[in-house]
Amino acid sequence: MKHGNIFWGVTLITIGFLFLFDKLEIIYFEWSILWRLWPVLLILWGVAIMPLNGIVKTILALLVAALTIGFYYQKTKTGDFDKPNRSIQFFHHNDRNDDDTRFEDQTFSETMPDSIRFAKLSLDAAAGSFSLDGTCAELFQFSKEGHSVKYSYRMEEMGDLVSININQETDVHIGKNNRNNVSFLLNPEPIWDFDFDIGAADFRFDMRNFKVRDLKLDGGAASIDLKIGDLNESTNINISAAASSIDISVPEKAGCRIEGSSVLSSRDLDGFDKIEKGVYETPGYESASQQITINIDAAVSSFTVKRQ
Repeated sequence: MKHGNIFWGVTLITIGFLFLFDKLEIIYFEWSILWRLWPVLLILWGVAIMPLNGIVKTILALLVAALTIGFYYQKTKTGDFDKPNRSIQFFHHNDRNDDDTRFEDQTFSETMPDSIRFAKLSLDAAAGSFSLDGTCAELFQFSKEGHSVKYSYRMEEMGDLVSININQETDVHIGKNNRNNVSFLLNPEPIWDFDFDIGAADFRFDMRNFKVRDLKLDGGAASIDLKIGDLNESTNINISAAASSIDISVPEKAGCRIEGSSVLSSRDLDGFDKIEKGVYETPGYESASQQITINIDAAVSSFTVKRQ
């Protein structure tokens, strides 16, 4: 038995059981706290490369997995991992003693400039819950609720292109009593480009009412749900993520091509033909009136593309 098979197999089994017990409400577990278990990966890798019989390695690896799950369960019972509200939550560290527990909302928006054909939205945020919730008459509306995590934005106009850059101003650390929930409304008239740099995030963008030309997303341990519509004839999607759940919906009549690499990631690509290693296409992709290209670089993630 190959060393890597033992290492990755038991790693996925361990994570799978943690999520199963979460669904059964025995423990609380989310992607955003997966980083706490990184020492287990080192232990499992050490077991995998030890010069021992394959059966012995398997027993040791499963024992490590069982002890990890048992330890996590005990932490849950003692309250170290109390189950919070399902939205991803955070704690902001700063030097102010009187504001650390203060919750505050933040909103801003900009009117739609004249003669704009293209718009680009860039978001740089460490972690949070992010959603695109619909359309608006303004160029964009931004709304944040939660702990005192601050955002700032800058807007630039260059001919028929307007660029919106939204940045997280303060550091956040995960905590059970704090939130960083961000929602957007966008104008449906421009052709949109998106550039998202997020960390541990719950990311849900329904883009079916928008003309999407280009979308780039760099994520950490994230839950990513994207819905792409049929309003633009060409859409390019680039996703780089690790330990994430990635779900993408595309129009059934669109031609779709998937390229890239995924290390030990589960794939659900119903309706796609395998062209070569790492390349999948829907039938008739080359002649389709709408073409969607997805470049994916994912490690230890689930990846699903649905045609709807």
